[in-house]
Amino acid sequence: MSLIVILICLGLQRYLKFNSYSCQLHWVDPYYKWMTAKFAQITKGHGFVGAAILVLPILAVVAIVFALVFNWLSLIGYAVLSIAIVWYCMDGRDMQKDPYENMSAQDLFITSYRNLFGVIFWYALFGPVGLTLYFSAGKLQNLIMDQQTSSHEETQSSLSLCIDKIMGVLDWVPVRLVGLSYALVGHFGLVFKSWLKKLFDGISNTQKLVSEWGMIALKDVAEDTQTAEAITLIDRALLVWLVVLFLISLGSLIS
Repeated sequence: MSLIVILICLGLQRYLKFNSYSCQLHWVDPYYKWMTAKFAQITKGHGFVGAAILVLPILAVVAIVFALVFNWLSLIGYAVLSIAIVWYCMDGRDMQKDPYENMSAQDLFITSYRNLFGVIFWYALFGPVGLTLYFSAGKLQNLIMDQQTSSHEETQSSLSLCIDKIMGVLDWVPVRLVGLSYALVGHFGLVFKSWLKKLFDGISNTQKLVSEWGMIALKDVAEDTQTAEAITLIDRALLVWLVVLFLISLGSLIS
């Protein structure tokens, strides 16, 4: 069912132009302010405990809602709700259109990873709860980072460091799968050599590897055409992912 949900969401966003961008609710900021005010000492002084306090309630709500929907409306209701949450978290818009058309190739690689490949990986692997973990942790990371930038803080708080580590762990596998995809659809030898070299690197700055491997795959591409070629590379990598998901789904059905 995961593949069908993903394909429906991609079709809605890319081909029917029904994207979730205009429906994004600004829930992260008020939620973060309320939770940090309610549990001020814990969230500010204890990194992992504070991160758990911020993330676990979101996961619990999603898990309870999906359990209730499945109990009341069976698999059909569960599938519809799954489509809704994947559609909300995913950004599968045509990258040749605004706002992507003016992005640099490096930004395109990172943005497509965060909004597309990361979403697909965590939903396909752990369903709605896994996707919620990835999506909410990413939103909290961006919020805390923006707050530190606006307040000109030179050192990261324990909570910020912890959220970064959590995202590094969550990104470790899908980032490397995206890099391998770029090797398959780009300059295989060059990308694969770099991929092997950094395969067992740590969890810091994990998402930057996506941009690095993507740019290696675009070797010898003229600078003025890098954006267009990056979009083509991302689309090819996405096709590889969908084919692999189809084969996995087919294998599970046969077995």
